[in-house]
Amino acid sequence: MKNSLINVFGTILLAISQWLQIFVIARYVGIYEAGIFSLFLAILAPVTILTRFNFINIIPTYNGNKISKNEFLNFRNLSNSLLIFICLIIMILNDFSTYENICFIIFIIIKFIESHEEMYYSYMIKDGNIKQFSKCKMFKAIANIILVIISMILSHSLISLISGILIAQILSIFYASRISNFNYGYSLKLKKNIIKKIFSLGIGVTIATLLSSMIVTLPKYILQIKASTEELGVFSLLLFFSTLVNNIVITINQSLIKELVDIYNVNPNMLGKKISKIHLFFLLICIIGICVCSLFGTEIVSFIYGNTFRDYWLEILLLSIFISINIIFKVNEMLMNVLNLFSPQFYIQIMSLLILLVMMIYKSDNTREMFISMIISLLSAVFLQIFTIIIFFNRRERKYQ
Repeated sequence: MKNSLINVFGTILLAISQWLQIFVIARYVGIYEAGIFSLFLAILAPVTILTRFNFINIIPTYNGNKISKNEFLNFRNLSNSLLIFICLIIMILNDFSTYENICFIIFIIIKFIESHEEMYYSYMIKDGNIKQFSKCKMFKAIANIILVIISMILSHSLISLISGILIAQILSIFYASRISNFNYGYSLKLKKNIIKKIFSLGIGVTIATLLSSMIVTLPKYILQIKASTEELGVFSLLLFFSTLVNNIVITINQSLIKELVDIYNVNPNMLGKKISKIHLFFLLICIIGICVCSLFGTEIVSFIYGNTFRDYWLEILLLSIFISINIIFKVNEMLMNVLNLFSPQFYIQIMSLLILLVMMIYKSDNTREMFISMIISLLSAVFLQIFTIIIFFNRRERKYQ
């Protein structure tokens, strides 16, 4: 329990440090630069998801002996080489300025180091070293906070801030290597049959993760095309609150999932009661959150980001509704994982993404319309989740009658 609380605290601290990055850009550099920062994150998100192959979830749950630690490591080395290659092609194809190209190259280096760092984290989780994992997250968060502040003191520029994040990332992987039992080597040698095994093991969950991430990244692409970089900056600054809450909910879910699996294995009927309590707890928080945002949302956001956001009352209210629906979505997702309903999640993500695409094509020219599209898309996914879970339990009940 103590380690779980430390892990939750580490996640919250890391999420705050990531939010601080875009907050500092918005406050001391500019909304346009905040938009550029968010655009680069959106461009790199699908590439990093595909090349990381969801090892952070696959390695801790892999119980076979057909794939060794070195083989997982060599696969990551190959995928990281692919990461750099794809990112450089993206940079060449895009019409970035020299300033933006420098920023983008630094971003690529950060993601490259981050991908290697994830291997340390994956084996910490697999070995049950949650305390070590939590310490790494806290160290990374503190390093980020300190170096972001220092970089802003030295120069109010995007390059300065991203360089600070890069130094923090280097310190973070160095710290992880010092406290981890995992020895990192570099090799690109890997047998074809091992590549096929790892590919078949991770391709499904990787695509599902990619589809899930596109619900957030696609709106950023559309706003950049249909609106402006400034509008993208506003949208991204508001959406960072959703990212913060999402990370906290995921961490809480991770600490609950083993208990729920044990309950389901011993007495499946008790699982419904436990999930109902979890839903009720989060639902109460959601109602309070929506009420607070409707009454004090503009004051809170304008205090944090500046007076520019005083005219965004409706957008902030829509954001609170989106966050609330996303919390319920994540709880349902956890329940579906407990029930081993992995394939339906893939189809739910596709349906949700298609609905979002239709809504965005129809009308999503600004932050307000984009949040409405995202709410409708996510709400449809929640209904599909509930429908799938009900069908599962009905079939199970008929089976054991």
